[in-house]
Amino acid sequence: MDCSKGKYSTNNAGVNEDSCISCEPGKYHSANGRGYGCTDCGLGEIGNLPLSATSCIKCSSGFYNDEHRQIKCKGCAAGKYTNMYYSNSYSLRMCKSCTAGYFANKLSNATGCTVCLPGYYTSQNMQITCKSCAAGKYSTVSATGICLSCQIGFFANKPMNATACLNCPIGKYNEKKEAITCIRCRNGTVYRTNGNSPYCVPCGPGKYTNRQTNTCDNCIAGFFSDLIENDNCRFCTSKSTSNKLSGSTSCSSCPLGKTPSLNYYLKT
Repeated sequence: MDCSKGKYSTNNAGVNEDSCISCEPGKYHSANGRGYGCTDCGLGEIGNLPLSATSCIKCSSGFYNDEHRQIKCKGCAAGKYTNMYYSNSYSLRMCKSCTAGYFANKLSNATGCTVCLPGYYTSQNMQITCKSCAAGKYSTVSATGICLSCQIGFFANKPMNATACLNCPIGKYNEKKEAITCIRCRNGTVYRTNGNSPYCVPCGPGKYTNRQTNTCDNCIAGFFSDLIENDNCRFCTSKSTSNKLSGSTSCSSCPLGKTPSLNYYLKT
């Protein structure tokens, strides 16, 4: 008579079931017969029964085994994983670390890693969550290990978790990196370029700031500006007139007994 699966006998004489020995924990015997011992379950697997195991089975996803002759698999630590559906028993002998740009999909016993979305990152291995890009920084792609700084003349499109940097709008600027907003140009200055300049340009004498067009326009006849930064032109007094039809930096007094002609102003 032979021993049943999961048992063995060292007796060369007649064998009955009562004389068969159960396989020890972590060992197995897969065939009927006497045999002379049971085989150790290897790394990444355990016996299918505490005693009298007939086979070894792979550790489940999220678990591993790094020792021989085991009956219970160990859970993966935070930030690590295993997946039985994409692994052989050998690879289940240890958990793999989620790399930078990814995080474990569970706090423990993770079965895989999840990609960090744009606006988020992980710079180290074995993370259980992604970090938000800090104010003034951004990431445009998934699975990144670093966020980039918005440069001078740009600002992040969100206070946190930014996915892009945008040009400062017309009439605004910033002069520092990692900005989350832009500053309105001072009165008497304009932003001449579309977001690439770290400062606003003064309009200069004879001109004023046109906020609608973001341009420095000439003062019209009868008005003047004599400062470097002019938000408006000033009106010449009733007894004086501007020196030019446009762009005057000062006014001149009319000769005695004369006043500015209305036709002079209408020419502009």
